[in-house]
Amino acid sequence: MTRTKPTFNRPARRASEGPSPGSVNEVAAAVSAEISRCAMRAGDQAILLQSIGELACEATGEIFRDASPKDLGKHSTTIRGIVTHALAVLAALQCEGGRLDALAALRQAGSLDEDDPI
Repeated sequence: MTRTKPTFNRPARRASEGPSPGSVNEVAAAVSAEISRCAMRAGDQAILLQSIGELACEATGEIFRDASPKDLGKHSTTIRGIVTHALAVLAALQCEGGRLDALAALRQAGSLDEDDPI
């Protein structure tokens, strides 16, 4: 003997019906919270980039015209390390920019849905 699944009488949801107002508000709140987190992360990256720039200024200020090959090699290594660190921070900052683009698209799509008089 086989068992059948019980059926529940739920009203069918029409395709023309949009999401409930509660879920729209939840999505809007989630987007706003993510924008806030992106802004904080981007600010942190910008502060870090500023400090890396200060390190670069210090490192290049220590180079002298009559430096020995050993000193020049040391400065070269230091500068390349600073540049590598800066590139990593710039990549993280670029990522936040991309995330903000995606959030802008979500917010734009949400505003189009609200303006649509269906």
